[in-house]
Amino acid sequence: MKLIACLIIGFLPSISAAFSKPDSWYRGLRKSAYTPPDYVFPIVWPILYAMIGLSLYFYLTRSAKNPAWPAIAVFAIHLALNSSWSLFFFRYHLPRVAFLDIILMLLTLAWIVVAFYNHSRWSAFLLIPYALWLTFAAFLDFEVVRLN
Repeated sequence: MKLIACLIIGFLPSISAAFSKPDSWYRGLRKSAYTPPDYVFPIVWPILYAMIGLSLYFYLTRSAKNPAWPAIAVFAIHLALNSSWSLFFFRYHLPRVAFLDIILMLLTLAWIVVAFYNHSRWSAFLLIPYALWLTFAAFLDFEVVRLN
């Protein structure tokens, strides 16, 4: 049951993404030559959301007697930032605000990785592909800001 709950929590940011899809505004933007085709994102994100949920699960099961609640709080803040990025960028067409959001995501994620590592190396390692993808996404967002 805990595993299912953690996976659901990991997928929570996908709700805002479902309501904030690329539109004609996005298609009209100048983007980096490294921007992947649109079909890549619905393949990559579910994998990353599952890994986020599994990371939380390993963290909680390894520290069940003494979880560090500040880490859980930062994790929740991070998920809120993840949810808001899609809204800022795709729904409200605010790539600069979205870029600031993703920088905060990277900072909170770095904090989470370190905090989770102290309880479960697996929980930290599961977040590394996500950190790499977020870094790439930050670059793409920056390029949208720079080019437009």
